[in-house]
Amino acid sequence: MTENNWMKGMTEEILSSVKEEFATKFSELDTRITETTQQNVVLEIKQHVSNNVINYTSVKGQHYQLKPLIEVMGSGEPAMIIGPTGSGKTRVTHAVKDALGCKHYAIRQVNKQTATHDLIGFNNATGNYVPGVFTKIIQEGGLAVIDEIDNGNSNVLMIIKGILSGHIYMPYGMQEINPKCHLMCTANTWGLGPDREYIGRNALDVALLNEFVCVEWPYDANAEKLWTLGLYKSVDEPKITQSQFDKFIDRFQAMREYAQTHKIRVIFATRNLRQCVNLMAKAGWDEFAALDATVFRSVKGEQKRRLLEIYTEKRVDIRKPTHEIKDTSKKEPKPDVPEDIKEILDDNDVPF
Repeated sequence: MTENNWMKGMTEEILSSVKEEFATKFSELDTRITETTQQNVVLEIKQHVSNNVINYTSVKGQHYQLKPLIEVMGSGEPAMIIGPTGSGKTRVTHAVKDALGCKHYAIRQVNKQTATHDLIGFNNATGNYVPGVFTKIIQEGGLAVIDEIDNGNSNVLMIIKGILSGHIYMPYGMQEINPKCHLMCTANTWGLGPDREYIGRNALDVALLNEFVCVEWPYDANAEKLWTLGLYKSVDEPKITQSQFDKFIDRFQAMREYAQTHKIRVIFATRNLRQCVNLMAKAGWDEFAALDATVFRSVKGEQKRRLLEIYTEKRVDIRKPTHEIKDTSKKEPKPDVPEDIKEILDDNDVPF
């Protein structure tokens, strides 16, 4: 009986020692994992992007600048997408969110009336904190998107520098930025002020612009054709044929190229292409009526006539000249006439 009690006691002592040793080992391992995770947040994001990026960069129909954009965001740098209106800048932010595996997502269009409290919140009259659109992302991580940043107040937008610095003063006190907080913005200009097309845009502080990696986002003819083709095929009984659809897309893009080449102030946005396809395929609108309501509302007279000539193929396609223009200013040299023939014929009678 005594021996059994002794064996039982020894067994319990050994088990206790083993449990304590393994508990210590597991505790040390957990600490090392936590430290490694905190030190390699960017590496973790890069790996996540490399596993997911194929869903967005190798799929047919995605914008050709999507891959470099996700690479910039995956490296931990903030990105500024710069491109014309209606080119899909806002739309692509959702793909970036999915590629980065962000839990939270928020987008805010800014203007001259946008205030700091819209972004990071404020304390109300009772002293309670009211969160801003980016509060949860600052605290817990995610993707924060500032849409049309060149339309905002540069002084207010300097709050972004606080987010990018790693610490920001919130209405309730100092807040450390979650390492998984990502920031990107969209713009129509390079932040240098208004131009001939975007006359209401603001110049942005150079210290703010210097924080971003810029990714240019022009119209992508191949991608927009596939996007609108998907839209066309989603219509149960389209009122235009596939052939009419294809021809309209080609002519729309030819007019845009002509307008850009000849500095005609008119926008042929991907958004306008979508509008035209919807009006033609779903509502049965005539193609010229659709163009008048979406594109030609801002162009009249001679410029409109020149664009319509491109559309109706009366003008030679500027992208692919079909023949070489012959120079008629130079006269063809007369052929040599044998001396014995010259003696019996006048110059005007030479049959060559």
